[in-house]
Amino acid sequence: MRNASLEQLVRGNKSSEKYKYNEIITAAVKLFNEKGYPSTSIRDIAALVGLTQGTIYHYFKTKEDILLEINLRVIDIAIDRVKKIRDLKCSCREKIHQNIREVFEVIANYKDFLAVFLKEYKSLSERNRKMILKKRASYERIFQSIIKEGIRKKEFKEMDVNMMSMAFLGMCNWATTWLNPNGRLSIEKIVDIFAEIFLDGISITPRSSNY
Repeated sequence: MRNASLEQLVRGNKSSEKYKYNEIITAAVKLFNEKGYPSTSIRDIAALVGLTQGTIYHYFKTKEDILLEINLRVIDIAIDRVKKIRDLKCSCREKIHQNIREVFEVIANYKDFLAVFLKEYKSLSERNRKMILKKRASYERIFQSIIKEGIRKKEFKEMDVNMMSMAFLGMCNWATTWLNPNGRLSIEKIVDIFAEIFLDGISITPRSSNY
């Protein structure tokens, strides 16, 4: 079930194994955000879902397995999406804009998942933490390849690619703390603003009429 998409969390037959599995994940995400991973027990998760602790252990051997699954879902989907964006036949500026759109779409719909991913990965065992960090590094390399392509094509300034990547991730990740899908600005408007701020900072040519 590791490769399940985020969308599958709220779908499926209520009597199916997959539905119960996803219910457990959803409950854990809620509790990890509210109480923190260390303060949440399997009993807490079972009570929220309305299952016995034994049933939880049927799906997950340990509480850490649940946290690992949350991290894997988030990072695997992020990697899949950035790969597709990298391979688009368009300008690198458009690729960056699309990536911002994808990131904010996920934040808007699954903010609690991302919050757990960003805050609680340090609670994983060393082996699992290294696995997630390796995947994070893979995501960053793919994103940086878009920036490097943009530099080669004279779309972007020749600046430190790692710093450019860190600036992008910092801007987007912080949105998990404040983004309100029902707020004053629409998600698309926020995406356009972020794209303008970031792209105007790294582009050789000033903003185009598309932004």
